[in-house]
Amino acid sequence: MTDPRRFDDLLRLWTDGEATPAELQEFGEALRENPERRRELVRSVMVEVNLYGRYAATAGAGAIRPRSRTRVWEAAAAVLVLALSAFLLSRLFLMKKPNQTAVVKPEATPAFPKIPPLPAPAVEKLVRLLDRATLSLAQAVDIATQSWPGVPVKTELVEDDGKVVWTVMLAFGQKMREVEIDAASGRVLEAQVEEGDASAVAAALKVPLRTAVEKALAAVPGRPLEADAELEKGRLIVEVKVLLDGEIREVRVDGETGNVLK
Repeated sequence: MTDPRRFDDLLRLWTDGEATPAELQEFGEALRENPERRRELVRSVMVEVNLYGRYAATAGAGAIRPRSRTRVWEAAAAVLVLALSAFLLSRLFLMKKPNQTAVVKPEATPAFPKIPPLPAPAVEKLVRLLDRATLSLAQAVDIATQSWPGVPVKTELVEDDGKVVWTVMLAFGQKMREVEIDAASGRVLEAQVEEGDASAVAAALKVPLRTAVEKALAAVPGRPLEADAELEKGRLIVEVKVLLDGEIREVRVDGETGNVLK
């Protein structure tokens, strides 16, 4: 508050007991901001008490025989005025600021583990592969499942004979089929049966691999490189590797509920 006249008005209203709650709030803010105004208020209170004491003394002097009992009440009244003023003053300092609300801390962004740092050339190679790929991971999974039966349990972006290729592993029965898809044209390059039994993983995977990747990208909006469904101590986890800001992050998704795990 820079206007001294406004402070004088507020002081008068407070002294007379006519201040509104908003004016009391403004008065309290002015006192908290300026120590000189606090001293001025204390002087005002002391002057008020002194004047009351002088008035009482004058009234007592006009009496023929002032009794000690009357003077005790006069002193008590002066103390009461001082105590009341101090009480009101303390209330002003304890008043909360208008529109003061509790500070709500924002929820911490989930921290996803980073893959152990790769050499700069390796990261640059991955970026170049993604830049050459016009087909997304999700589209590659769709092409593989539309061409052969099975449950996709793993897919990743690799380079094969100079081509950018998505490899999709499909579990069917107790066998697996690896489907290679050109990431630039979307053409199926090769599909062959591989050794390995991923039937337990396929049975436990309640959330499709494609959906798990979408859940991961909602949490870490980067560029997916790989998705791999695995059983960890009886729990199905889908690990999705995402390239974001030049770093590879690993997002773990619950394969039964679709929840992103911290």
